[in-house]
Amino acid sequence: MSKEAIVFCIDVGSSMAGRLTSALEGVKLLIEAKILQSKQNEIGVVLFGTDDTANPLASAGTGYEHVTVLADLVRPQVALLSTLDTQIETGSDAADLIDGLVVSVDLIVRRIGKKKYLKTVYLITAAEDPIENPDDLDATVQHMIDQEVNLVVVGIDFKHTTSGASDGGAQVIKEEDQDAGEEDEEEASVKEGNERMLLSIVRATKLGAVLSSSDLVETLNRLQTRTVQPPKNKVQLVFPGEGHEEVPVLVYARAKRTTMPSLKKEAKAAYDPTAAEPTGGVKTDRVYRNPNQPDEEVGAQDLVKGYRYGREYVPVSAADGASMKVETPNACLRLIAFADASAVRASDSIGDVKCVVPAVGSRRSEACVASLASAMRGQGRVAIARFVARRNADPQLVCVFPSADPPRPGHQDHLLMWQLPFADDIRGFTFPSFAAAPASQQPSREQVAACGAVVDSLMLDGAAFMPEATFNPVIQRNRKLVIARVLDPNCQLPGVDPRVRAYMEPSPALAAQAQPALGAFAALFKMTPVEDSGGKAKRKHFWSDIAGADDEAASTAAAAAGGADEAPASSSPSSPSAAAAVGGAAGVSGKRSKPGGPVSIGSVSPVADFEALLGDPQVVPDAINAMMARIVSLVELGGTSAHYRKAIEGVASLRRACLNHGEAQAFNDWIGPNFKDSFESGMHGEAFELLVAANLSLISSDEDDAADVSPDDARAFLAPPDTAASAAPGGDSALPETEDDGDLDDME
Repeated sequence: MSKEAIVFCIDVGSSMAGRLTSALEGVKLLIEAKILQSKQNEIGVVLFGTDDTANPLASAGTGYEHVTVLADLVRPQVALLSTLDTQIETGSDAADLIDGLVVSVDLIVRRIGKKKYLKTVYLITAAEDPIENPDDLDATVQHMIDQEVNLVVVGIDFKHTTSGASDGGAQVIKEEDQDAGEEDEEEASVKEGNERMLLSIVRATKLGAVLSSSDLVETLNRLQTRTVQPPKNKVQLVFPGEGHEEVPVLVYARAKRTTMPSLKKEAKAAYDPTAAEPTGGVKTDRVYRNPNQPDEEVGAQDLVKGYRYGREYVPVSAADGASMKVETPNACLRLIAFADASAVRASDSIGDVKCVVPAVGSRRSEACVASLASAMRGQGRVAIARFVARRNADPQLVCVFPSADPPRPGHQDHLLMWQLPFADDIRGFTFPSFAAAPASQQPSREQVAACGAVVDSLMLDGAAFMPEATFNPVIQRNRKLVIARVLDPNCQLPGVDPRVRAYMEPSPALAAQAQPALGAFAALFKMTPVEDSGGKAKRKHFWSDIAGADDEAASTAAAAAGGADEAPASSSPSSPSAAAAVGGAAGVSGKRSKPGGPVSIGSVSPVADFEALLGDPQVVPDAINAMMARIVSLVELGGTSAHYRKAIEGVASLRRACLNHGEAQAFNDWIGPNFKDSFESGMHGEAFELLVAANLSLISSDEDDAADVSPDDARAFLAPPDTAASAAPGGDSALPETEDDGDLDDME
């Protein structure tokens, strides 16, 4: 449930003089947050202590004077913020907070009733004026209990709060009983009596809180957290054994990450910024098309899902997907075993921490959860369990453990739970042991002591660490921008709120305290700046370069051992043995290892290496063979899109070189069996697709008279197998289907 019904009951009596401005500023911040959190929230404003009277109860002649309903309980508009700025003034009379509370609760009961809303009254008061008529207090408190209305009292300089100070008990303390609250005081002041009375109301209803503040803006800003109710669905806590004892419990997330609100799209032509409801809404439609026939739409009934397996997909029907699910009749938390608390580390957790609390109204569940938590806490044990959040959901392996400290008096005990990883979820990162490092790389005693001093000097006390009062600055600024642009569409981007900036930056006092320790730390851990490379991109290196360099060294050594009189197997660039020999010696750069030795073409910049070798006419045949071998190795050993693109760049350079040096036939003899036949289909099919996209076909007789490939054969070389016949000479649609299209076979 995320809908909230909120009534701000604001004291504007004479005692609020000088305090009302900050109270209204805090209320506006809270209203802004509620507007942005949900469009279903409803907000009303009641003022007590006004000079005039305007409320439904006073209209019925039942009293409740000097109470004004400034805004009825409705979905708020931004205009309400302007109303708070312009239509509220401090009254001249005393303010009766009970009258204001009665009217506020009545406003919620009339508007919401039994609807599923989170109902809250925010009472903002100094509580310094006496209460004239407390007779309606009991009925109002009962109303609040029946309707589940929360009461949050934000008192100015209160001494009695729900977090400390005084214990008012569960009985409502009226004004005539105020002096009975403390035995050591014969007469309590009006303010203290009102504080104890409000505290007793909150404790009697068991809903809400009493807060004290000297800075209303800061306190109300902390209350803007989105309010949610605990989940109502029950999970069965199942114990092992023959009887399978089951106890109902509730499971909910202790904390959930709040994300930035998504941007909505509206059509400019139909958008009306003054309309109460959106007028230019747009809808997104998804259409599936056949990639081979882009004009053909594919219906939803013709789609099938599948899992990827290499370059293919394994289809899985809806029935297959349903049968793969683990069927679980009901949501459950099934205990499996117990383990020492030291066996489970916080680093083993996955996801959010969840709370396990007793089912509402079940004494058996309360006793079971409290007993289990107390036993595990006393023995230092945790439970390993199987958790299924809802029916037929995927099961989770979880760790259930008690809270670190026993519950405070009057509070229920509970359990905490986090998900444990399976073997598939664990990342097997390994790091070298620090102890195994040489002595020169290990920290000295002085360095260890300096680190300890830094930690001690930057320690926070318990009161300074308040995650519940530290808001996300990005979300806070986004909210401030939205509200500012609603009020003024042309306003500049607002700055960061000073209160938010205060916890974005280090504490000046803490930084000054840690300065000596930080200075000693910097002296012992000197940092050497790394020189900038001047914007030059780093050269990429591949693992094959290292292997190629090793092969080059081995080939050079073998050539030296074999003698200079040993002739190569073949000097023709189309010779497979020569290609293998030169390809095996491919190294990291285009060069000869020595005069008369093998050439090398690296995988980092093969085109540049190849073209550098072409400057020496004596090594052109060997360079062509080496380039052919390098292209094949890039495809087969690389296997990625980057390697494929580099290989195709090499084919283009190789084709140009063969044309310029009269080696067209060598290129044609190589690209057919060594590239098309090997890579047209299979795991390296992407390489051939890039070859087709680059239109790198055979060298035809039109380009080189020595080539024996016709232009039609060259075009057919890149055509798909099923269309090769139509691309062959005379192979139009008029030919009979029995015609033998063996042109490609003859060419091979």
